[in-house]
Amino acid sequence: MHFIKTFVPLLLASLAASAPLAKRSLLTDIASVSSDVATLTSAVTSFDGGLFQALALLVDFDNLKSAIDTATTAADASAALDTTDSTTLTAAVTALIPKILAVIADIEAKESVASSSGYETDVLSALNTLRNHSGLLFTALIAIADTADAATLTTYSAQVYDALTTAIADY
Repeated sequence: MHFIKTFVPLLLASLAASAPLAKRSLLTDIASVSSDVATLTSAVTSFDGGLFQALALLVDFDNLKSAIDTATTAADASAALDTTDSTTLTAAVTALIPKILAVIADIEAKESVASSSGYETDVLSALNTLRNHSGLLFTALIAIADTADAATLTTYSAQVYDALTTAIADY
């Protein structure tokens, strides 16, 4: 009986402490996605078709994919968010969307450079990968958000998907 009186409160305290950590981790992962989007933006804008720039660009695409996958894993592991946490998460994504759409536009603008330097297929593959993996992330985020935020995230998901689909068509 003494064991139960001691163990149950410790277990409950442990579970309560772990929930906010998962939410903080998810926000940290979204911040990593944002950082990798900024790095990719820099690589895209400076890309002039050179081999080393192409390699760096492809590494940055892969780093962004990895950050998206990490955030997806955190979202998949998270329980449904309360209204406050859902709003915080949605605000972080809201700040990220213009950056994502801008880098996609920058990638589209570099299509002729990628094509003339022989990297069109590589960039096309990276765009397809990002479209698929960002879709998985949005699906995971929508699943844990509250109803109002889920609607907002659904809109953002469609915007990113449509922008990537347009960029893919341009390549």
